[in-house]
Formats: sequence, C-alpha cells, structure tokens
Amino acid sequence: MPDFIVPLISAGPAFDSLKYPQETFVVQQPDVYIWWDGVCQVFLCGTPGELSDFNQDDGLRIFAYPNGGFIPTGTGPAGPHPATNITPILTPGWNKTIILVINWMHASISFGDILPFHDLQDVYYNAVYGGDPIVIRPTDTFWSDTGSPP
Repeated sequence: MPDFIVPLISAGPAFDSLKYPQETFVVQQPDVYIWWDGVCQVFLCGTPGELSDFNQDDGLRIFAYPNGGFIPTGTGPAGPHPATNITPILTPGWNKTIILVINWMHASISFGDILPFHDLQDVYYNAVYGGDPIVIRPTDTFWSDTGSPP
C-alpha cells in the first residue's frame, strides 16, 4: 500500500452518454497542467485521493507534453476501468495533459458517467507516494471495427 495519496487536479469535466450524439467519434477534454516532482507516481483515478476505478466509454488516450507520449486505456463498453498510471509519459516540472475520449464501438461516448442513472464522478489525477512499488498496469489493446484507431 502507498504511504499516502495526494489529489492533484480534476482531469476535466465529466459528461454522460446523453451529451453527444452516437456519431461523435472523439471528444477532447480541456488541457490540464500538472506539476510533477519526479518522485511520486501519478494516476488517473475515479476519486480524489484514492486509487479507484473511473468510468469511461469506450476508451481514452492520455497525452502529456513536453514528453509527447501517450497512454491508451480501455476499449470496451461503458463501465469502470482501473486507475491508470501516467508516470511514464511525464517529465519533471510542468506537464500539459490532454485526454481524448474515444468512441470505438460507435454506440456512445462518456467520461465519468456512472451507469445506469448517469451520476457523474469527478475523475482526478492523484499523486502516489511511498509504499510498495506500484506496477504499471498493461494497457488494453485498441481495436475498432474500422481497423486501427487514429
């Protein structure tokens, strides 16, 4: 278990599957700036201050600059996805993060939407310090019925 978890900043506004039409393929969340000390691990989580699942439909790509790397998460239907470690794409100092919410299955798109009642959760970046090393979970394989994602 980590020694402590510090909430950093919201990952952007949550939205339910009713906000955008089914044809919407991608929604870009507002840019979020994170100061990374180079020591902690940073996770995208469903609750400020906890290593918790977050809800998404269908998948995300999380980008960080100045590194320019990205981490993909999830490709399946709406539902909870494990907290995701974004530390490998961060550079010590200020990082601009961009989250693209992607509709792989062409049915609906959402971020932080807790089904079936469309309650919205505050998806958050959390800093994790100390404790046992946290293994970076393998990312899901991307797929789409139209071939490789962009």
